[in-house]
Amino acid sequence: MNLLAQVPMEVLWVRARAIAVNVIKEAIRQKIIYITVLFTFLLFAIEPMIPSFKVGLRVQLFGDIALGVAYLAIAVIAVAISVNQVPKEIEQRTIYNILSKPVRRADFLIGKYLGILVVLGACGVLMGLAIFGFIYAYFEKVAYGIFQGIAMMFLEAALISAFAILVSTLASPTVNVFACILFYFVGHVKGGTLKYILPSLENFNVNEIVARGIVLKANFVLESLLYALAYIAVFLMIASFSLARKEL
Repeated sequence: MNLLAQVPMEVLWVRARAIAVNVIKEAIRQKIIYITVLFTFLLFAIEPMIPSFKVGLRVQLFGDIALGVAYLAIAVIAVAISVNQVPKEIEQRTIYNILSKPVRRADFLIGKYLGILVVLGACGVLMGLAIFGFIYAYFEKVAYGIFQGIAMMFLEAALISAFAILVSTLASPTVNVFACILFYFVGHVKGGTLKYILPSLENFNVNEIVARGIVLKANFVLESLLYALAYIAVFLMIASFSLARKEL
């Protein structure tokens, strides 16, 4: 009987969780995350100095621009921590030690992805709190709606990371970076043939709506979540299939 069939799901979860924890520990040591977050906070701080700020629209404009900066920053972080997850393990030959244990290749990828999501979630919360704090400090407004934008931003980043994990099983980190950049820009283009193949990242662009203080409808949020989960599942399944075909 297959050894994996005898391994309880609790054990597989522990294995995946251990892989996720390692991803988080490695991400904490990556300077690009700190540089990106600090640079983003700096842009938040100097944003009100932009001459184009108008009386009566300052809060809305600040929220719109700040969320746009946060979206780009979290996308950079998503790519930075995702593109080398599989190639690095193969190059350092640590993947052989991991897969020699009762861990399926799919569980290996899931563990990697879960760790990435935790890092992205933490970065997203920090950026959301920063925008919320700056709005209150500059304009004495309480903008809870900002966190709706952060939630949609997280879904977009989760999609980008899933795509990066997929490409990491097929190509080098350098090629992966360019593929992710193309994925990002194509995803935000409203026209073109590729929009029927790749997910439309514009579905998660709610910056202007949230900045106006408009509450997102529950059905829109649910549809966006299901849309993201569907593509994430497809990307990870293809990644699992690709990794399974590799001779390791």
